Amino acid sequence: MVIQARELSKLIHQEQTDQEGNPHYEYLNALAEDCYFDEMKAVAYLQDAVEHQPDRISAGDIRRQFGDEIGDAVDAITRRPRERSEDYYVRLKQNPLALGVKMKDLRRRIADLEKTDADENVTRARREAYQASLNYFMN
Repeated sequence: MVIQARELSKLIHQEQTDQEGNPHYEYLNALAEDCYFDEMKAVAYLQDAVEHQPDRISAGDIRRQFGDEIGDAVDAITRRPRERSEDYYVRLKQNPLALGVKMKDLRRRIADLEKTDADENVTRARREAYQASLNYFMN
């Protein structure tokens, strides 16, 4: 399952890069390595697929390929267009698998900010936003 999720993620995100120009897949790969068990790793690889590439894959596609547990978690972690943050956070918090991956994601993003050369104000704003989200999920 993890290998299948990794390969699908690599295919789905093959042309996508982060703000520094690095392949987005590399971030997902590092995030998956932070996860403890196979289901978490699969969700980590697939977490951005539907949100970033909705023309290429749907939550239903993931559910059919990986089953309900992974499909439900990916659906929960996927922010919908025009969805209010409050609604997204409540929905996400209801799925323990998605919540575990999202918390790993936020921690990694905070740690990665220490390595960037981005504008200090931008970095501080992102750190504060990530930390506020993490605090919400921890309570």
